Parts: sequence; C-alpha cells; structure tokens
Amino acid sequence: MGRTLQVTERLLSSFDNDVMCASFCKLVRVDPAIADPGFVFRVLQAAYADGKLDAYQVQSTGITNFKWKPFLKHFDVDLPTRDVQERVAATLDVFDDLIENNRRRIEVLEKMARAIYREWFVKFRFPGHEHAPMVDSALGPIPEGWQVGRVDSLILLQRGFDLPLKVRESGPIPVVGASGVQGSHLAAKATGPGVVTGRSGTIGVVNYVPGDFWPLNTSLWVREFRLATPRYAYFLLEGLDLKRAASGSAVPSLDRKVVHGLPVVCPPPNLIEGWDTRVAGMFEAVEALRSQSTRLSAIRDLLLPKLVTGQIDVSTLDLDALVSTGSTEESAVAQ
Repeated sequence: MGRTLQVTERLLSSFDNDVMCASFCKLVRVDPAIADPGFVFRVLQAAYADGKLDAYQVQSTGITNFKWKPFLKHFDVDLPTRDVQERVAATLDVFDDLIENNRRRIEVLEKMARAIYREWFVKFRFPGHEHAPMVDSALGPIPEGWQVGRVDSLILLQRGFDLPLKVRESGPIPVVGASGVQGSHLAAKATGPGVVTGRSGTIGVVNYVPGDFWPLNTSLWVREFRLATPRYAYFLLEGLDLKRAASGSAVPSLDRKVVHGLPVVCPPPNLIEGWDTRVAGMFEAVEALRSQSTRLSAIRDLLLPKLVTGQIDVSTLDLDALVSTGSTEESAVAQ
C-alpha cells in the first residue's frame, strides 16, 4: 500500500500491447501547470519510504486499503520553484536510467552465456563437433564420448535451512529462497558460488549466487558439484522441466530425489571446463554491473528525501562525482 510507479513513455513502449491500471491501484495525474509530475512522484516515493503514507491505510477483512479521500485532503506537498522541481526529478532520473541501462546489459550478457550453453550442450555444436560422430542413446542421438546419466551424476542437491525473520541480523550475506534473494543475514550456510532453485511454492526459478549465501528451507541448493561447474549447473537446472517434476496441487513441492533421478546428457568434463572458462568473463561482468546498480540504488535512496525536502540544494550537487565514486556515505552525499 502506497508504493508509486511513474508511468512514462519509455515504460509503456516496453509492452507489446496496451496497458491499463489494475483495480487495486489508483491512476494519478498531476496537473503540469501546477507541479512537475516527476517531482511529485519522488515526493510520494519518499513518503512511502519514511512511513508517512501509513496514516492513510485502513485494514478490513484482512486486506489493507488506501484511504484516498483523506490523502487528497490532508497530504501536503511543499513545492519549490518549477526549475528546482525539474532539476530534482532529473537528478534522480539519472540514477534510475543508469540502473535500467545496467539491467539491459545484464540481460544481454546472460542471453549470450545461455546461447553458448545451448549451442554446445543442446545443439551439440561445440568446438570440434565436426569430428565427433553422433551415436544413439536413450535420449536420442548424442556425440560419441558423451554419456546419458542422471542429474545426480553432475550435481547433488540439498534442502535449505530455516531462518525466521525474527532471528535474522542484517548483513552482507544474501538469504535465498524459492523465488530468489529474500533479504540478508550476518552468517552464511553455504559457500559460493552456488546455485539455488525453489523447493516449495515457487518452482522453476533458478538463481546463480556468486558468493556465500544462506539457502532457505523453501529452496534446494547444490551441495556438491560433481562433474558440473556452478555456472554449468545453473543452466542445467534452468533447462529441466522442474515444474512438471513437482508434486502437489495447492502448494507444489519439489523433491530433490525426483530431480536427482531425471535423465540428462553428460558431456566430457573437459568440455564443461572449456565452456566455463569461455563464459566466466560474462558472469563476472554481470556481477560487477549488479554491484554497481546496488550502490547507485543506495545513493539514490539516500538523496531522495534530502532533495525533495530541500535539505540538499540540487544546484550544488556534484552528480558526476557521486556516480563515479559510488560512495553511499552521508558525508559524501552532503558534500
């Protein structure tokens, strides 16, 4: 309740079809003759972040609703000059644009690594494939020297660990559940790089984790990489039909023993290593971009309330220095 999205032409252009406002949302239009819409959007973002919008919520029948009329009547927006409004909005847009650019670059790098994986291990067009005759197998024709085995020939999965919210301590270790990263903790239960997929609830989402992590009990994580590398295991699990392997209708569940028994083609270990070396730089670039985006998000979130309230004069802000250094220290932002 109270989260705000700015609908821009660029956002709309990312959809193939027309877009409509869902029934659980309110479509707000700011009169551009009175205020800059981008500035008002940032004011609402700041109000949500510091809890000021909590006063406009009411709960009934277990669902929290937004009290729209009291909000319109009592929520005040302090407007600086139009020039300042536009500069504040444009400054914060810079961070969002950089983060979005990083997201697109990450998407391209992941597609490249995935395409090479499919080329080598699905289409069997690996280096030297011209000299490798195809032979029959239980899974169809495969290159000579390859084997048909089970998933547990390549990796060994294990159920994650309980970590209730009340005992978590914020830290540098990602907590990874069925759908991905779900917070952080001070301690790790697994050494990275690692691979995690959903065990209960959300099935089929696979996450590659570059560093140490805590896999939650809603997940399965790769405890042992037997013939596969972590990067190979990531694409291997992505390519399996894990949803079909799950059981249960109300809350689907994935049994690691079922996954272990799925048949797979096992390439020679030296070919897996060769592929891994080729895509290693792509994975490292992805993590560098994600790390940069995390720093940019932290700077933006630190600037947001200070800019919309005038605590920081936008005209004195050295944006290039903030972006280039990536410092999230309040003293650096204040300077």
